[in-house]
Amino acid sequence: KTMNRFERAARHLKCNACEKQALEYQAAASALVCSGCNTQYPIVDNVIRFVPNDAYVGNFSKQWEMNAPLDPWSVPEFIQQTGVLPRDWRGNVIVDAGCGKGKSETYLSRLIDEASFVIAFDLSNGVTRAAKAFAAHENIVFVQARFESAPIPPESVDIVLAKGTLMHSPDLVRSFDAMATLVKPGGRLAVELYPTDAV
Repeated sequence: KTMNRFERAARHLKCNACEKQALEYQAAASALVCSGCNTQYPIVDNVIRFVPNDAYVGNFSKQWEMNAPLDPWSVPEFIQQTGVLPRDWRGNVIVDAGCGKGKSETYLSRLIDEASFVIAFDLSNGVTRAAKAFAAHENIVFVQARFESAPIPPESVDIVLAKGTLMHSPDLVRSFDAMATLVKPGGRLAVELYPTDAV
């Protein structure tokens, strides 16, 4: 049986309540449920919700919910900005930290293969729009979560992408450290920050 995106996600995410990697997808409950402490993380609009709401970034949510096009980068731009060649995205577990409405996924969806799995998360409700846009891609899952408490076990990810997002967190250094801990030994952390005169 081929696993759906939520079954695959359960294998790669952890419970934020007890920190155990013991999540199970329960279709009847439309949630990921921790077998260790029974905490439930609801799946709403195809997004796994690890936060109750996105009040902290309400303004960003309104921006992402606008109907403007995704405006993806070109392949050469993406390679230059991330330092990761197209072939290197394939067959890996990838985290897109601060995915917004899914701009990076517009690119990644054309490059990853069936063995790849993308966990794209954001605190804003931009993930709702992104999940709708990429509903046909079972190897991409969208999660609503915070940088500092991303529900991902340490040293479990091949590539972490944080493109133009960390500066929006309340503590940039803490968020950077949190993302760095997710990367496997020998993995890659691709971070882009805005120029100081643009912040």
